[in-house]
Amino acid sequence: MTSAGYLPPAVVTAVYTELGMDQDWIGKGNREDQTTPVLLLRESAQRLGLLFKRSGKLRPTRVGLALAEDPVALWRHLAQRTAAEAARVEDAAAQLFLVVVAAGLTDTVEPTLLDLLQPMSPLPAGSVTISHLRTRSFQRTVDPFDRMKMRHYDIRRMGFQYNSEAAEFARTVLLAEAN
Repeated sequence: MTSAGYLPPAVVTAVYTELGMDQDWIGKGNREDQTTPVLLLRESAQRLGLLFKRSGKLRPTRVGLALAEDPVALWRHLAQRTAAEAARVEDAAAQLFLVVVAAGLTDTVEPTLLDLLQPMSPLPAGSVTISHLRTRSFQRTVDPFDRMKMRHYDIRRMGFQYNSEAAEFARTVLLAEAN
């Protein structure tokens, strides 16, 4: 890690190009503090128990090492950790998000959420907006979907589109919550 606590530029560049982040992000992709996708990926890997910082170095956890060669176990681990995050969430948006995506409503997630959340809101009818979904707790539930490239922003539709893997992952998260 750099003295400022970020990944070194060479590592940022490698992650940025190897994971194809240059397709969705503008910039050189060589400074973590200016390359949000790399920063969010590292932070989520730490939060999900795959990496940790010690003595200025980023290292894999025991779990991270064990899961590095087992994508099915990694999928389950991410689902369980995402479920734990969602279970701690006090707002209903995160839970409803998982249900809507699991149901396969992948083209209309945000509008469907707004329709479901409006009756629960103390705000006047029609006043719940997308900005109400941008809470930190909601973003923590959505974050794995971004990190695993299960959603993308469709500029023509002015909203996020989720793939079929997102629906399967949401179902896995909901099943993990039930256990």
